[in-house]
Amino acid sequence: MNLVIANSNTIAFSISRTLNCTDRTTDGAFTNDTGSIVITAVDPELIAPLPLQSYTDGIGFVKTLPFIPEKIKYGIRKTVVDGKMKISAEDKLAVENLLAHITKADEVIFASDGGSEAQALFAIVCQWAKVGVKTGRMWLTALNHKAVSNAYRHRHNGRHVTRIARAGMVQLGMDFLHNTNVEQAFAQAYGKGTFNLGRPDTALLWTINNMIESRKKAVAGTPKQTVGLTCTYEGQSFILAPTEVWSDREIADAHYYFLQDEVGTPIHATIIDVEDRIERPEPCYSLATLQVDAIAKLGMLPGKVEAVSTALFEKGYISSHRTSTPNLPERLRRQIERRYPTAKQFDFVPDAQIPYCHGIVVTERTPMFLSHDEERLYTLIKERMETALDTPNRYTEVAVEMEAGGLKLYGSINLPYGVRPEDDIIFVNPSGASILGFSAKKPGPLKADNFLEGIYEVMGINAPGRKLPLDGIHDMGLALQRLIDNGFVKELFGELEVTDKGRLLVKHTDELELSDLGTLMSQIQEVDDLADSTVGTKGTMTAYEDWIYNQIRPLVANTWLYANKPTEFKCPKCGGSMTSFPAVVVCDQCDFTVPKFFKGYELTETDIRQLLTYGYTSPIYGFIGNQGRKFCDALVLDAKFRVTFAAKAAKIYS
Repeated sequence: MNLVIANSNTIAFSISRTLNCTDRTTDGAFTNDTGSIVITAVDPELIAPLPLQSYTDGIGFVKTLPFIPEKIKYGIRKTVVDGKMKISAEDKLAVENLLAHITKADEVIFASDGGSEAQALFAIVCQWAKVGVKTGRMWLTALNHKAVSNAYRHRHNGRHVTRIARAGMVQLGMDFLHNTNVEQAFAQAYGKGTFNLGRPDTALLWTINNMIESRKKAVAGTPKQTVGLTCTYEGQSFILAPTEVWSDREIADAHYYFLQDEVGTPIHATIIDVEDRIERPEPCYSLATLQVDAIAKLGMLPGKVEAVSTALFEKGYISSHRTSTPNLPERLRRQIERRYPTAKQFDFVPDAQIPYCHGIVVTERTPMFLSHDEERLYTLIKERMETALDTPNRYTEVAVEMEAGGLKLYGSINLPYGVRPEDDIIFVNPSGASILGFSAKKPGPLKADNFLEGIYEVMGINAPGRKLPLDGIHDMGLALQRLIDNGFVKELFGELEVTDKGRLLVKHTDELELSDLGTLMSQIQEVDDLADSTVGTKGTMTAYEDWIYNQIRPLVANTWLYANKPTEFKCPKCGGSMTSFPAVVVCDQCDFTVPKFFKGYELTETDIRQLLTYGYTSPIYGFIGNQGRKFCDALVLDAKFRVTFAAKAAKIYS
């Protein structure tokens, strides 16, 4: 029996129709009359990294920062019931039903349009259920019959899917470490939930603030002038212009009057290049370009675009929007050409170049009962698709130059495709001269669509050649949405402005790499590379742990945020003086830090003095273990000057 696990009931239903699985099992899953295929759905958040309370004995607060757990845990979703973290009855039943199907399966298949994070969660399900059979992945580009059949027949398996899952594990781990440490650092100063941030948020906020401030400081440029000579050749009109511009109006006027004398008399021009050109219409949408156009044309922010696109996809009206490429694979040629005859001239790419999600297109299903937002977004995608499949514009571009009064003029003539002049010297007919004045205008407010378009281009997330579907960390639109929802940025009629709360956050993180867009780009690229390499993930995760440690330390020792006082202690690492903060004691000259809270125990002044003077403490009773029990141990400084337990100290449990 093949078990197909989808990430929503709607997707499971669509797959069941395609695979002729119209019967139902006792728990409501879909199957066929022979029971050879079972299709079920699991909430993607059912199994995920455990919440913070699982690390802090039920308390949603971390006193020991930076917080780097020995191992990031995964498990079944828990909720607070009567003050304790428990699994709800609904989730427990869903897990039991899923486990019953897995134990009977000969192959377990994951069906989703998500990226490496989605694959990672599926891998966690398989590890938890101890799946000992073959696993596979159906990459759902769309939910029509042909797409689902193709995804089932050509499902992926093996090492490559495993590497994608491992990359997703690292992404989930990085998200957990970042969100926990950053949120808890600000919670200690301002209260819980004050600064709720995702990984890209501080970098995007800094970029928005910097762009707005630079626009305010910009001034209009000095007025400049240039000239032009309008000519005709073989019935085609074109303009010859110099490469120079002039700040002195008198120089431009002199050239303009000279060119006026050339009007009406044929003059010769030299051909410097001839090239056949094919200008194709704008390509199909990717996630990035859809978000940009939805803001500009519909006033629809990325959060709503995500929700509406998901609804259209699950209803089978569009292909998956979680894509970074606008290209369409060869396997779609036949069905698209049948619907759009002009697509016979469209450049479909080989299937191997797009093994997952292609450009966003509308399917053959006739949309019915759409909401107002769904209808607007569907129409936008449909019109863009039809434009992309339209007949390309073909012409021959002839580049020419000429000299008039010591001034070299350049221009290009667009001739019918394949038509080429017989000689390198041609005669053109000047029909008018012009003078053009211009200056660099002071830029206006920062537009949300322009910002998103620029940020996607800078980060290369929408660059040609990317194969994997997009994960949450790649979605800069949703990161912008979080900044708006959390009150860091306000949006009005498409214009962005940083709020007072946002400016405060920028001030706190301005000198940290948390606000460095380049660092974020390099981290994203490093994890993406794991999906295509055999390199282990431990090194990447360890490097990120060290990085986040160095980012959080300045936050918990920030003189703006916390009361502080100098101490008589000397740094054991560099000999510098040390300052005491509510949560840490830090060196004023190097990165050495001693947390005041460790494993549920608040260090006394005697404990800190022993640790800084001798490098170890006396046995301390009061540390809390993973099971919530107190034990006794001694603290030491390791080779990296990190606080840890003594290697051979006996633990006495209460």
